[in-house]
Amino acid sequence: MHLLQFSKGAKRRKYGGTVTKHGFRKGDYAEATQGKKTVRGWVSGDTKTQVSVSNSDWKRLGQFSRNKVQLLKRSTGLIVQCG
Repeated sequence: MHLLQFSKGAKRRKYGGTVTKHGFRKGDYAEATQGKKTVRGWVSGDTKTQVSVSNSDWKRLGQFSRNKVQLLKRSTGLIVQCG
């Protein structure tokens, strides 16, 4: 079970269905590019300048600049792994 940790000033970070300042929310399917590496996965978090993208097992594939991440499909709240 994940518990949200409070940051300084006792304010919670944006999480779940909240759309971040980058225009993504957790679970959105996206394509991200870093140099010659291009990955497709699910948005799993964000920082001030970067977006984290993970595979269907929530293993992080990398952190990418917001400008290098493209939304492919908005989150439906369900991730299905085939195969």
